[in-house]
Amino acid sequence: MNSSSIIPIKNLKPYNKDVHVNFQVIEQISNKKIQKGPNITHKVANFKVADDTGAIQLTVWNEEIDVLKIGQTYNLTNGYVNVFQNHAQLATGRSGEIKSSDIKFEKINQENDISEKKQKTRDMKPANRSRGHRKEKRSERDDDFSPEVNKKFLWAEMR
Repeated sequence: MNSSSIIPIKNLKPYNKDVHVNFQVIEQISNKKIQKGPNITHKVANFKVADDTGAIQLTVWNEEIDVLKIGQTYNLTNGYVNVFQNHAQLATGRSGEIKSSDIKFEKINQENDISEKKQKTRDMKPANRSRGHRKEKRSERDDDFSPEVNKKFLWAEMR
């Protein structure tokens, strides 16, 4: 990866994909456990990260939480920018990777916090899936089991 593919935090936009960014961890904002079933628990944490152009919240899951240390610099490859509760957040996703970095920033810019700016959420099309409540067209065959039709069949069989 060359340095031209590194995106400064100030240039991150909601729903950017394949993001490569260098950052310094400023603080841990939250740390929670989330129950995803009877025997499945995940840890999720939010960190404030910054470079010399701006700051953003970074969401990490499970073992990635223990990798990040306050004051240290890292490189995120193949990340993305999500919008959660109308605020942009940087995330690793399934293919993203965080590695320790030797990059030193002369000055960290926390004033330009991308996560504090209210964002519009993407209009998602409703899923076009059946949830078991499909309305099907009735055919003439459906009427074969109505009480009136059954009487005709029974009468015909009795003759």
